Amino acid sequence: MMLLLDRWEGFMGTLSEHDGGALTDLIHTLLREGASAGVHLIITGDHSLLSGRISSLTDEKVVLRLSDRTDASMAGLNPRKIPEHMPAGRGYRAGSAIELQVALIAPDPSGPAQVAAMHALAATLTEREASVPRAQRPSRIAVMPTELTFDQVWETLPAPAPGWALIGVGGDELEPIGMDLVNDLPTFLIAGPARSGRSTALGVMAESLLRGGAEIVVGAPLRSPLRDLAGRPGVRGVITDENPRDPDFAELMEPGDGPVVLLIDDAESWRDMLARDYVRQLIRQASGSNRAVVIAGEISSVAMGFSGWQVEVKKNRRGILLSPPTLSAGDLVGVRLSRAHLAERVVAGAAKAHLGDGSLQNLQIPC
Repeated sequence: MMLLLDRWEGFMGTLSEHDGGALTDLIHTLLREGASAGVHLIITGDHSLLSGRISSLTDEKVVLRLSDRTDASMAGLNPRKIPEHMPAGRGYRAGSAIELQVALIAPDPSGPAQVAAMHALAATLTEREASVPRAQRPSRIAVMPTELTFDQVWETLPAPAPGWALIGVGGDELEPIGMDLVNDLPTFLIAGPARSGRSTALGVMAESLLRGGAEIVVGAPLRSPLRDLAGRPGVRGVITDENPRDPDFAELMEPGDGPVVLLIDDAESWRDMLARDYVRQLIRQASGSNRAVVIAGEISSVAMGFSGWQVEVKKNRRGILLSPPTLSAGDLVGVRLSRAHLAERVVAGAAKAHLGDGSLQNLQIPC
């Protein structure tokens, strides 16, 4: 796979210091280790590329016309042997000083015309290779959407098994990603700061569970859009009490013909509820009983501490983090975060998911 990065200095100028540092670290890693995995990079930029770490990690360099030809010395070229006036596309290979001319892919030498010709060529090749098995095609890296509706994602899914809950889309192909609450572990945790999309993520899981044939019970101690599910087929009940007791859950969570899932929004508000022992026991016995528990809450307070029913959810190491602000947030889903995973600002629906394999996946939550 070939990764093309055009005008490096301009691209970096659009990023924050944090994002720019994370991207630079990634590029350094790809330059060091990418070739062994079949990943190669072509980077274009100004003279600053010749003085940084990228230069030392790059095997082949081509130096085109520079505003100051003495900068060519940073590539190991003798500036005195480079003409003062060079035509567009004329350059020298670093090290050997072999002169070369960059070829055009369209008669019109202007930048827009060359880009248009490249896009046309890509479209032609994509159509030509349409019959090639997917496993033999080059990897595709799709752009994460900023807006995505539930129906757009749902239409791409085959009929899911009851108990499978959609979370979002992610991966190179932006494929639907979900959690099997019946055949995997029966708990899931959603954590994020205010306005990060916690209730939206919980609502997506609820909607997909209902469409897949599961029944749900909603816990909403505070104002939550999930309260609007009351009365819908498949919704056994919506609990809104500030301090619910065991009977409030027991009748609604009785095993049925299919999966029954308890979804709790703003779960930190129920940390010390009267029914805490019942819910803790429910979580411990959920595996194999066709019952499951999904909770969502404030990232700084949900499932915190070393005991309690919410900690039982955290122990299963399944969940998503929405715009995580601190490294310690990784403990909620059982992974170690790096600074590159942290969010400088809250981006609604941008999530990092851990589904038990030790790796984090970037996801976009539909709305």
